[in-house]
Amino acid sequence: METTKEEGVVLQTLAYYLAMADVALTPLEVKKYTLQKRDTLSLFEIHNALNSLKNKEAVVGKNGFWTIKTGEFSAQNRLEGTKNSAFKWKKFSTIASFIPYVPYVRGIAVTGSVALNNATPKSDIDILITTESGKIWTTRFLITVVSWVLGSRRYGQNITDRLCFNHYITSDSDGFGPPDINSVVQSINIPAWNIGGKPSAHLLRPLKPVLKLKNAVEYILDRSGIGLILERILGKAQITKIRNNSMKYPKELKTPALDSKQLIFYYPKVQDTENRYREIIKHI
Repeated sequence: METTKEEGVVLQTLAYYLAMADVALTPLEVKKYTLQKRDTLSLFEIHNALNSLKNKEAVVGKNGFWTIKTGEFSAQNRLEGTKNSAFKWKKFSTIASFIPYVPYVRGIAVTGSVALNNATPKSDIDILITTESGKIWTTRFLITVVSWVLGSRRYGQNITDRLCFNHYITSDSDGFGPPDINSVVQSINIPAWNIGGKPSAHLLRPLKPVLKLKNAVEYILDRSGIGLILERILGKAQITKIRNNSMKYPKELKTPALDSKQLIFYYPKVQDTENRYREIIKHI
């Protein structure tokens, strides 16, 4: 099927999100989630492309949602996903309130199905953590321990409404990861708290006195040299555990090291999405 450049951009975006989460998109979401930001279209161009593709029987639209024509789809599923996500946002604001107080945490964002407004009742809540430069392993360890003690961390079969800390980056990282991850996470991440940000814009609003105590703890750890020692010890222990994990760390990602600036623990799912995406594009 011959397509214009605009139609190609729309098809690629719809196909990718169908492959990733079986999700139909609104025209505004097509604009927001365009895979390559240099290809971002205006809403007028997107509407024209969608109508043209509909005439070519390449896409189907219902109740404002659009997807690749691979059979019938239910707009009701997307509406239910939005409703489920709204509930999980409320849950997140309660069970994630401790995260800003963890030493060396610099930012918190929600990603995945909740950020995409496509959650199911059993979905977990994917979290992206930004850490202080050079403290990614200490931060990950502390978050893992505290969230486990509080019973808010996804673990084993405990998934529903739990926090899934599957992505860490340092404050001086040059991106979120490999190109396929970077472009998607750049679009699907909703900041919940950032150090130095406006409190009125934050979903999480930690108490200032407790944040000052956190700063004092960090100061003591850094000035005494204990922080550096902890980072090395905790980093080596976690790296060993990751390397011994039954799930092989993908070759597309840099092997975890003490100076890592990005830790990603869902890359196999990204690879599955890429494979399914190519199959969908092939059959359009």
